[in-house]
Formats: sequence, structure tokens, C-alpha cells
Amino acid sequence: MTLERSDLEPVNPNCEWCHPDSPRAFFSGPRDPQLFLHLNICHREGQQQTVRNAAWCRFLIVKTIVAIVLVCSSVAAFAQAKDTLPGPADPPATASAGKQRFKLVKGATLPDFAYTDFNGATHRFSDLHAKYRLIDFWATWCLPCVADLESKKAAYEKFHRRGFEILSIDDEERRPGAAEKMIAKQSLPWPQARFDPSLIYGKFGVYQLPTFVLVNSENVIVAVTTPPTGPLAGKELSRLLSRLIPPSRKGDAGR
Repeated sequence: MTLERSDLEPVNPNCEWCHPDSPRAFFSGPRDPQLFLHLNICHREGQQQTVRNAAWCRFLIVKTIVAIVLVCSSVAAFAQAKDTLPGPADPPATASAGKQRFKLVKGATLPDFAYTDFNGATHRFSDLHAKYRLIDFWATWCLPCVADLESKKAAYEKFHRRGFEILSIDDEERRPGAAEKMIAKQSLPWPQARFDPSLIYGKFGVYQLPTFVLVNSENVIVAVTTPPTGPLAGKELSRLLSRLIPPSRKGDAGR
């Protein structure tokens, strides 16, 4: 079979053989062997280039799909890992929580409540006789809570004899015994209450840590602090207690 010039489309418009208007094509006969040889070569090269372009497009498509799959897998793995990090469990939903919840605002009167220590013994908040009592909501997985322990220890050592007391209420721990180990390691001398969802979520409505509530001897709330800072966090607690319970004699001034 003999190919005519019209059977092969020019694949290179700048080629003097391929372009029908080029001088080379004009002086070549309609069946010039050199012309048809060149047209066949260009035609084959054009087909090969088309195949190469198609392969390159397929490669880019596959590469894009693989990248999307890897990104989705990484996002899913991160979300799964985030769910396993230590943290507070979702508070239980109680229909009667709103009716029993305490009003944690300055000037409000805090009702008496019962709590259980880590030995299983039940106590009441009213059993803590002091001029000012700090209710400290904390957990070992709460880094600000752990960082604030030293400030609370310093305030307790300085103001306990003047009439200052602390009650720490532990939030839910993901590792059994974590709170007891932290209490023993830090040598915390004040009363400790174990996790009680009906008390923390139901009555106090506390969902953020650390949360501090300072109450006077008449059960009136003096100050409330929620994260990350406030009048009861860090050294601010000692500054506030210095104004509330100044030393009664010269011997207490340096304590």
C-alpha cells in the first residue's frame, strides 16, 4: 500500500517536510520517496510522543491518588491517636443536674456536700473548719494542675495555721492509681477526694481543669477561677490570702 501525502497529517508545523506550505514540500513531487519516508518517520514519532504523554498523565493521576490516600490515612491515624490521649471522659448527662447544680459565682452561698476520700471514707465539706477553704478540682493528666501544686503547697504551709484549708477533688483518671501516686510523690498534706461524677459534673458543673473555688467560714464564695489564670492560680493565691487573713501576731508574719 502506497501512502499519499494527504494520508499523513503533519506532526511538526515547523518541519520543511511535514508542512504542506513549506518550499521543500512544494518542490517535492506528490510521490517523492524521501518525502514519504520522512512523513512516515514523523508520523511514528508523533504516535510515540502521544503514547509517552498518555503514560505520563497516567503516572501523575496514580501519584495524586496515592498522595490523597496517604493524607487521608494520616488524618485518620492522628484522629485515632488523639482519642487515646489521656484526658477527661465525657461527663455523664443527668436530667436532674441542672436542678441540683451549685451556683459558682462570687457572693453566692455554697451548700454543704459530701465527698469520699481515697480510702473510701465519706466526709462532709462542713467538717473542714477554717476561715477560708479552697476547693481544688484537678487531675494528674492536667499539666497546669500539676504545675500549680508547688504554689498551693507554699500557700498551705504559710497560711494553714492562720485558718486556711484545701480540699482537692480528683477528676477522672485514665490510669488507675495515678492520683494516689501523685499525692504521695508530692507529699500533699491537705484532704483529698476521689473522682465522683455526680459531685463534679452534677452539683458543681465543672468541666475545665484546673478550677478553684475559695469559700469563707460562712460558706460564701469569695473567688472562682477557671483556666488558665486567675486570682487563685499560682502565686496569686498567696497574695489574696495575705489580704484576707493577715498574721494575728508577729510570730506569724514570717510564716
